[in-house]
Amino acid sequence: MGHNLKLRARQWLVAKGFAPNKSYSQCGEDLLIRFLFDLLRVSRPSYIDLGAHHPSYLSNTKKLYSEGCRGINIEANPALIASFHRHRSKDLNLNIGIVAEERDGETVEFYVMNVPALSAGRIFGAIPPPTNSPPVDTVLSARLPASAP
Repeated sequence: MGHNLKLRARQWLVAKGFAPNKSYSQCGEDLLIRFLFDLLRVSRPSYIDLGAHHPSYLSNTKKLYSEGCRGINIEANPALIASFHRHRSKDLNLNIGIVAEERDGETVEFYVMNVPALSAGRIFGAIPPPTNSPPVDTVLSARLPASAP
């Protein structure tokens, strides 16, 4: 299909109310999240992105951010958090690990992989920088405003 025909088809679809949806996430999860919030009539939700990885690449929250929503991005890899401070400055960006429940000060191993999107806690065969990881409910109660939807 020629470029001009594609452009005209796109313009026709937009004129008929079929706006194109850009997805930043791996498999369209951000479109599903937006759809669910629309069903619930929540126009500006808050979000928490655990293991945020990147402000836009494979991001489940970039679409919400670009629509004016705000939230918390949690990324344990210190090499990745700086891009959040640059590109998602209206969010709260935390360079911490996170666990499901209190671990009594126990250090959790965090493994940085060659492909940063695959970095995670407790994976065999990688070089671990230790991280002190608070439980998720502690972080949320300390950082999330009570008014957040």
